[in-house]
Amino acid sequence: METDVLHRELDVLLADCEQREPFPPVSDKWAYECYDKHFPEIKRFLVDYATLLLTAKEVVAIDESQYYERKRMEMAEWQEN
Repeated sequence: METDVLHRELDVLLADCEQREPFPPVSDKWAYECYDKHFPEIKRFLVDYATLLLTAKEVVAIDESQYYERKRMEMAEWQEN
């Protein structure tokens, strides 16, 4: 069965994980079907995201308060002009 093969492959990939819950018997089939159905879209997104990160050359993590403060200042500056 295809699901058994996928379980074995995932077991090999997750062998290093110390804490792992067993796969649920019903939802894993649904998850695999969704993954297979949407894989081209997922792959395009990941390629676009990786390209964005590589061209940015720098990733700066900011928390939401800094983001909203910056947006508030930009809005105030825009209103002044």
